[in-house]
Amino acid sequence: MSATHETSSFESAHIPVPRQVAVAVAYRFITSSDHVQPRVEYLIVSSRKHPASWVLPKGGVEANEISDHGSAALREAWEEGGIRGKVVDRLHESTDPKAHRAVTKLKIFIPRAEYSFWLIRVDEDQMGLDSASWPEKHERERRWVGREEAIELVRWREDGAVDALMKVDETALVHSSP
Repeated sequence: MSATHETSSFESAHIPVPRQVAVAVAYRFITSSDHVQPRVEYLIVSSRKHPASWVLPKGGVEANEISDHGSAALREAWEEGGIRGKVVDRLHESTDPKAHRAVTKLKIFIPRAEYSFWLIRVDEDQMGLDSASWPEKHERERRWVGREEAIELVRWREDGAVDALMKVDETALVHSSP
C-alpha cells in the first residue's frame, strides 16, 4: 500500500466565488398637479452591453464595501445615474441563474454573481439631475419611470430586479414621505 496521498481533482481545484453585486433601487416622489398623493418613480439606466435595454444601477462591491453593500449601491447610483440618495432598506437578494465560468470541471453549480438590492430614497435636493457630470454620463441614458414600466423594462435581465421592485411597499413609502 502506498504512503502517498493522491488528491482528487475536486480537492485540488480552486473553488470560484460568485461576484458580489450591489443594486440600487432608487426612487423619488413626484407631486401630482392635484397635490393629493405623490407618485413614486424609479431610476433606470441604459445597459452598456445592450444600449437599447434598461437596468437598475448596479456593480461589483469593492474591497472597502464588503461589510456595507448599501454603500456600494449608493456609489453605483451616482456613477451610473448621477444621483445621490440615502439607503432606506435592504430589499432582496438573488443569485445569477448562470453558472460561474470556472465550475465546468467541478460539476457543481456556483452562481456567476450574488445580487443584493438596496432601496434608496432620492430627495429633490439630492437628485443631481442638474449636475454637469457624473462618471458614466456619456455612456448611459437615465430615466425615471413608474414601477410597472420599470418591471417591464428590466425583466430581460433575470437577475432578481423584478422581485426587488415588487417588494417595494409604495403605500408605506408615500405615507412616510415628508
